[in-house]
Amino acid sequence: MQNLDKLYIFTNSRKIREFNAKFQNELVPKAMTIAQFEQKAVLVPGRFEADEAYALVLMQRACASVREASERLRIPSEFFAFLKNNDYLFSFFKELAISKKSVADLKFSDIYADYEEHLGILEAVLARYKELLAAENLYDGIALPEIYRLNGGFVREFREIYLEVDGFLSEFEWELFSEIAKLTTLKIIFQTSKFNKKLILKLAEISGIDSSEFSLYGEFELNLSSRELKKTGVLRKNPLVLKRSFSARSLQAAYAMAKASEFVADGIKPENIAVILPDESFAEILRLHDRGKMFNFAMGESFTRTRFFQILKCIVTAINDKIRVNLSEDNYANFNEFEFNLHELGAGSELFAKFKNGFEAPCSFEDFRALMEEILALESDPAAAQKTREELFYAQSLARYFSFTLRQICEIFLIKLARLRLDHVGGGKIGVMGVLESRGLKFEGVIVLDFNDDLVPKRSVNEMFLSSRVRQKAGLIGYVDRENLQRFYYESLIGGAKKAAICYVANEEKIASRFLGEFNAVEDARFSDESYAALFNGEFADEQKIDGEINPHLDERNEAKPKQAKTAKERSLFEFDAHGELDSGVNSTDKFDENAAQNETPSENPQALNFIKFTRKTPAKPKIFEQDIIVKHDFFAIPLSFSRLNTYLQCPRRYYYRYILGVKPPVMPQTASAADLGNSLHRALFEYYSKFDRFDLAKFETVLRELNTLPLEREITMIKMEKFKAVEDARYEAGWRVQGLEKELDSVFAGVRITGKIDRIDVCGGELAVIDYKSGKFDAKSLQLPFYEALVGRPCEGYFYDLKDNMNLVAGEASTEALAEAIEQLKSINDTPINFGEAKGAMSEYEDYKILVKGEL
Repeated sequence: MQNLDKLYIFTNSRKIREFNAKFQNELVPKAMTIAQFEQKAVLVPGRFEADEAYALVLMQRACASVREASERLRIPSEFFAFLKNNDYLFSFFKELAISKKSVADLKFSDIYADYEEHLGILEAVLARYKELLAAENLYDGIALPEIYRLNGGFVREFREIYLEVDGFLSEFEWELFSEIAKLTTLKIIFQTSKFNKKLILKLAEISGIDSSEFSLYGEFELNLSSRELKKTGVLRKNPLVLKRSFSARSLQAAYAMAKASEFVADGIKPENIAVILPDESFAEILRLHDRGKMFNFAMGESFTRTRFFQILKCIVTAINDKIRVNLSEDNYANFNEFEFNLHELGAGSELFAKFKNGFEAPCSFEDFRALMEEILALESDPAAAQKTREELFYAQSLARYFSFTLRQICEIFLIKLARLRLDHVGGGKIGVMGVLESRGLKFEGVIVLDFNDDLVPKRSVNEMFLSSRVRQKAGLIGYVDRENLQRFYYESLIGGAKKAAICYVANEEKIASRFLGEFNAVEDARFSDESYAALFNGEFADEQKIDGEINPHLDERNEAKPKQAKTAKERSLFEFDAHGELDSGVNSTDKFDENAAQNETPSENPQALNFIKFTRKTPAKPKIFEQDIIVKHDFFAIPLSFSRLNTYLQCPRRYYYRYILGVKPPVMPQTASAADLGNSLHRALFEYYSKFDRFDLAKFETVLRELNTLPLEREITMIKMEKFKAVEDARYEAGWRVQGLEKELDSVFAGVRITGKIDRIDVCGGELAVIDYKSGKFDAKSLQLPFYEALVGRPCEGYFYDLKDNMNLVAGEASTEALAEAIEQLKSINDTPINFGEAKGAMSEYEDYKILVKGEL
């Protein structure tokens, strides 16, 4: 019975499952997460916890009561817009609450008064929100740290409480556990590293033990009740790790499969291997290639993949973007992307018409639920249907307080659903997880993907209002603290593993994380990129699962059974013999002696022989991507546009698809909204300068409203346009005036007829400037501005207007001489047999023809 009066507290539920598995024939001690413990350990007498929907209502009322919140901070006063922009407010206020800080503390720390006005407004909003909660006898996570009472009866049920700390605890939590240590024995289990010195200093402070006693890279147990510190182990420093770079991100999926296979062949059980994803969205790419069901995805599957979400999203996007939808069978041959998707998902014309006809009309919750039930009838996954119906209760709660149009309640519902995850079922034994999910866990084999500088450590986007200087002075967790915590997580994972491998993308836009230098990293050059690519270009010879059910050559103990010998050609790229050596069919120049590098003898464990079988292919691209496409073509049969010229220069194959075969780029639902955001800004600028001479923010916002832009889109745009106004004012004062908008011109340059449309032409005295608006990425060395200069027919300045990031003018770096050379290149091959087979150039992730050009999924 001695275990029943002990309580173990862990960071996450996965750690609890691992803990419980250690107890076979004895009573299992009580275990819970920190969040579960806090729910039981604190009381708020006389108050009830506010549900999420009503907390939103009260926060919106608090903001509406403080006029400056809307005027100065641009917090939307209209409830629908507020719903789509509230997360940062709750996050900021809760961080203050659990840090036991007030807005006044931040004001005192803001010695340069950079945020004085903003902080004053937020202070008023927070005070009003707390008043509204108190008036209705409610509390939430923001109010709790000020008004809670410790549940002493619950705490005294346990003779000993063990708290395992893997990262930071808030000041509220330290206060809570310090009080608990007075009522029962509290032991804190933790590790030390140069990356968690903040934790060390805090433990030294609350225990009264000198910080020098907390030696680095040790495992410790601190009895906070008796103020005793005990060292229980030593951690490995500077562990060896394999590193591998790839030019294409998706090849990391092949690397993960290959290393998992090798780790199993070296005697590590599949369930003791983890694949860590700094960017959890990569799980979708990994899932696409996991045909053998090796992996189990701890983060689950995004709800956005469900039939219900796809149908609702497709309908809402099509109506918002005014895209034609005709789902009749007579129109099947002419279906666009939206029509095809809705047809394949089972949605019919009648359902679409119900949404379209009532889209902007007030919608009762009963009518909304009826529409959702019609879509749910098409959903085949019971878990997805259950999640959807649970979220309908949230929509119902909101509908009690506010009226919405069908469009508004659909968009709110989509926002909520997009955050949901469904449990991954039917996977293998190798866990795939984000770095936070891995906290406190140990694995014998660790494979980290996407180990790039922009992801490791991942920069926080949560600190919206304050600089790092103010945060640090006020005692809040700063950027450096958050980044060091992430470094600690990776160091703990890799340091605790027998074998570890890291891969990352290395190209013009991506570099390896600087944190890679903290490890004893050895280049893993065993196979070329082409060898890994061959795994995806070919089909799996034997799609095998880690459990013995699908793999006929593995029994329940995962041991190899004899089978018919195969030729070297048939054997896998990653196939091992009984001693863990690579198959002799692999070129010896590709070999890398991992065992020698780690000063280990090769494993003699025959476990997982032939763990994965991929068809061995010649390391090259499929023929469809190698074959020549030789066609006689006249570039100048019609006037040459910059788009045609640039397309050919970037990628002849893409030119062939688009301009010779006439294959139109698809309108994809997932990219339509992003493209529309840029288009609406272009349209608004055209409309504005068609009416007004000088830029004015209030008049421009009126133009945006007249174009029926979405409230959230309009708010974001207006914040960015403040910088735009500063640039425009400076140009106006310098004498520049807008002379032409979307000017269509034809001319002759280098003996060739050219044509095009220029977004904007400015004039100042006798000088001209051509301007092209850019709402996405662009290359200042592009020939576009010289092309426009050639259209104008006289020397002029040329600028790209960066409307995405900096809202400034970027001068073009190319010349008309370079343009003439490019046209001469086309003239030299014009009307002759031309090889369009080459796929080259830096193509964006959303390349129109990437399936055809690059062979990507």
